[in-house]
Amino acid sequence: MERKFDAHAYIDRIGKRLIIEFEEAGQATTPSLIGEARETPVREQLEQILPRGIAVGSGCVIDSHGNASQQTDVILYERDICPVFSVNNTPETTYYPCEGVIAVGEIKSALNTATLEDSFAKIASVKSLRRYIVTPPPELEFLPTGGRVIVHRDYGSTATPSVIRASDSDPESDEHKQIFGFVLAGKLKLKPPTLLEKYVELVYQTGDTLSPNIVITLTHGGVYPYNPQKKERLLFPQTASDFAYFLLNSGFRSLIHYIHFAYGLCQTSGLRAFDRYFMDGGPQSGSYGLSMSKKMGE
Repeated sequence: MERKFDAHAYIDRIGKRLIIEFEEAGQATTPSLIGEARETPVREQLEQILPRGIAVGSGCVIDSHGNASQQTDVILYERDICPVFSVNNTPETTYYPCEGVIAVGEIKSALNTATLEDSFAKIASVKSLRRYIVTPPPELEFLPTGGRVIVHRDYGSTATPSVIRASDSDPESDEHKQIFGFVLAGKLKLKPPTLLEKYVELVYQTGDTLSPNIVITLTHGGVYPYNPQKKERLLFPQTASDFAYFLLNSGFRSLIHYIHFAYGLCQTSGLRAFDRYFMDGGPQSGSYGLSMSKKMGE
């Protein structure tokens, strides 16, 4: 009997099974059925291997300002914390508040210029949503330096306001306060240098904070943020040029690693942000969670 367990091999086997399921899904008779047949096993495998605090769904992401994203293949959200609004219990009409969404992903059978552009557009539609800015009571609203205090919460946390982290960093420019985006494809239909060139081009067009954080293919490696000076991978790029193509046999394992890392490192709005989805006006003026109707700096 084997006395050791190889976690790397276990995750790699999941990736190999996904390759087979991607190919089998191609036998479906319509594009929508093919897409669903490919997305379902990915969602199931992610649900199995990710921390139990992460739930997996699909549909659209919304914000409390009335905006909605395009339909997204995979949505990772906070289990038991994030409200879910589902019309007739169908994935196509299920909506998740952006404050409870951890990551979103696009699933493609093959990665080429068209599917990469489509993935950028859909992920940008999620990342452009505005998480509600929660601030503490007025007497604690500003730092001694004059910066505004913004309450942030670790994913999965229901901590009381006294221990929730506060920071004056702008959520719209700090990627650690935003939704993580990934692309997972079965095969690569571009040459690696072409993929990297096109990826960087789209990052410049779309903007650093609105672009996918990583692109993974199950058979040909992927594009990762990379620091060439330190020769190490990054969770987020510093500039649009901080990317490199890696030829790996552990693409799916790398994806799991990045999602797990983002779940533990990134933050979202305080719990009071969800009030705006249930009550007119959300938190009352002068209470914890004072509303900010304008972006910082305006």
